[in-house]
Amino acid sequence: MKDNGATVFRVQTNTKSGRVEFERIAVAVVKTGAVKSHAEVSLTSEERSQISDWIRNEQEAKSKRLVEEMLSMARDVSLATHQLSTSDHINEDVLEATNDLLVALLDMQREVTSVMMKRRANEA
Repeated sequence: MKDNGATVFRVQTNTKSGRVEFERIAVAVVKTGAVKSHAEVSLTSEERSQISDWIRNEQEAKSKRLVEEMLSMARDVSLATHQLSTSDHINEDVLEATNDLLVALLDMQREVTSVMMKRRANEA
């Protein structure tokens, strides 16, 4: 499994040799939701359903992680802002870091605004 998807295998346990065998049957892409069957393998409807369920679960987990990361960043920025505003001594290093933080926040605002406008345009 990779962060952006996984290779899917069909597991065969009742082989003549008594060993567990893995047959590569597909690649699942989390970002797009695509399922690409391997070579000339035909996926059963149950396999397709299980792969789709897995992709959906991974997409939901990624969304939850993103929200958690964003909330954590918001808390960190809030704490840094509070510490800066209540500090009696601000040196050049702090001012430089504050400048970098402001640039990052402006970039984030621009990107979020762009994404929101594109989504609204697509919904219309």
